[in-house]
Amino acid sequence: MLPQISYLQFHIVFLLPATLVLAASAMAIRPEGNSVRSNDRGHIYWLVVVVLMLVALLYTTPWDNYLIARGVWEYGEGRVLRTVGHAPIEEYLFILVQPLMTAFWLAQLPLREGWPNVSQQLRPVPRLIGCTTGVLVGCIGLYCLQGLDTFYLGAILVWAAPVLTLQWTVGPCQLLYHYRVVLFGTLVPTIYLWGADRVAIAVGIWTQLIRTQPG
Repeated sequence: MLPQISYLQFHIVFLLPATLVLAASAMAIRPEGNSVRSNDRGHIYWLVVVVLMLVALLYTTPWDNYLIARGVWEYGEGRVLRTVGHAPIEEYLFILVQPLMTAFWLAQLPLREGWPNVSQQLRPVPRLIGCTTGVLVGCIGLYCLQGLDTFYLGAILVWAAPVLTLQWTVGPCQLLYHYRVVLFGTLVPTIYLWGADRVAIAVGIWTQLIRTQPG
């Protein structure tokens, strides 16, 4: 039988140690010229990280509260400290920790030498493909919102579509040029956080309710 732990204990067990280890590792590794936080842009990197954390919080909070209010998922009795709106304060902390963990991990990865030249950056085709793909993701999400069992998937796609559209419309050449860093830098934290999320569901911190009422 799995132990009952609170949302705060979940943070202490799964998020705090990982974040501290990544932070210590990132600070111990000396930034090089081809690092995302090389000496000439390190302060800018961490400033951008703080901005992204705030953007993530502001962007995700309405979405999170709406889904909780709609009953897409709920939290176990006695598992949270208190709520602000419909979400517990631990949820807001989770939103902030995710980009921070990713930033500490990404700060240790070497960038590919060089940068796309001006002609590559101005090519319209990659931007058009990126924009079209992002819009398509949003349309699929809107369609999924109409179904009971696909409502949560649709909500995720609709939430992600504007971000994907912006990224792949503004900087597709840069993302593709550094695709190894993009993939490795995002997949590793995502897999870890996905695993932690599955544990939280297994121990009853939160429960996803598959059937929800669209409309």
